[in-house]
Amino acid sequence: MTCDKARVVSLAELGSADVIKLIDKELPAPAKGEVQIRQTAIGFNFIDVYQRSGVYPL
Repeated sequence: MTCDKARVVSLAELGSADVIKLIDKELPAPAKGEVQIRQTAIGFNFIDVYQRSGVYPL
C-alpha cells in the first residue's frame, strides 16, 4: 500500500515550540530500490525544542 500524502513536522524558523508546525505534504512515489514506510507515531524531545529556541546552539 502506498500513501501520497504525509503529515510533516515543519521547523522553518528558530523560536519557541509555537513555531513548530504540522503540515500536510504531497509525497512522490518511491523510486526503484526505495521503500515507503508509514509512521503512526513519532517522538519529539525537549532537546529539539531547546535547540530550535537557541538555548543549545547546533
